[in-house]
Amino acid sequence: MGAIGNLKADPSGAFAAFTGIVMDITEQQLAAQKIELAEEDLRMAIESGELAVWHLDEKLGRIIALARFNELSGFRPDEDVPY
Repeated sequence: MGAIGNLKADPSGAFAAFTGIVMDITEQQLAAQKIELAEEDLRMAIESGELAVWHLDEKLGRIIALARFNELSGFRPDEDVPY
């Protein structure tokens, strides 16, 4: 459950009213948790399998690679891989 709004208090300071929006965000939370678990599973698979992972960003004109990719390709782990 998520809520956005203002609490109103009576003269004694006790809660008197709420003005705002309340919505059920359970599905959004469950979807976010599912994504986090999938990302963790992928990270563990990459690390344990010593996979050479890279991404070609055509818009930026560069290759983004993990250190293992660099090792297998003959680059230093911290070296930028040329496009």
